[in-house]
Amino acid sequence: MRYFSNLFIMFTSLFFCVDTLANLMITPTRVSLAERDRTTKVYIINTSNETKTYRLIWTEKLAKSEGGYVNHDGLLPTSLSPMMRMSPSQVTLKAGEKQVVKLAVRKPKGLKSQEYRSHLLFQALPNQSPATEKELGINLNMVLSYSIPVILKYGSDLPKVSISDVKVTKDKVSLNFNHTGDFSAFGDVVVYFNSKNSSKPQRIGLIAGYSIYPELTSLNTTLKFLDGFRVTEPGDITVKYMGKEEYKKILFAEKTISVDSLL
Repeated sequence: MRYFSNLFIMFTSLFFCVDTLANLMITPTRVSLAERDRTTKVYIINTSNETKTYRLIWTEKLAKSEGGYVNHDGLLPTSLSPMMRMSPSQVTLKAGEKQVVKLAVRKPKGLKSQEYRSHLLFQALPNQSPATEKELGINLNMVLSYSIPVILKYGSDLPKVSISDVKVTKDKVSLNFNHTGDFSAFGDVVVYFNSKNSSKPQRIGLIAGYSIYPELTSLNTTLKFLDGFRVTEPGDITVKYMGKEEYKKILFAEKTISVDSLL
């Protein structure tokens, strides 16, 4: 009986850890520094109704071709963290309280022209009562985290991106991005349907804020069509990868294919 009681407590604590992390608002969720930038700020807000504590640390991650990241132990040749200074590194915020996290970059002489990146990790520390833990005879030490990429673009080369292997079904499209260069691409992936019975394209798919990092030469993705859209008439599907933020107004790649064969 005590086992199930402790198990319930563990799941309850895990729920509260998830809630703790969900109640931290972070902006921006991606930081990009240009060659001449020296400082920037990240804003965090405790949107819960109780006091929370967060630890901030640097971590190294590599992007995966199917999406997401894998953690990397130790530094990479492209790690940004050795050049960064952060203040504060741990914060305790009351309900509704805000905090500015200041980031400063110190670029060494002779820095190679390329992109550098590390990830700023926000660890939500659980609120635990030592007396309660002792009384229950269980030690809960669960820490959940969320990270944002922090990027330094040291140089001005544009990444080259192309689209291949586009496959369309009635309710989704899958494709492959091909990437070359020492800098990442960032933008929105937008899918349009061009009906043969209409001159106005209809937006049917979107991935906002899509990154392709330098370590990837190929990246696979699938977009399910918006609002239950299904291909039911002749026309063309157009996929565009459109830059945003520092890449605003840049069209990285575009591909159009006919969907007549689906009908």
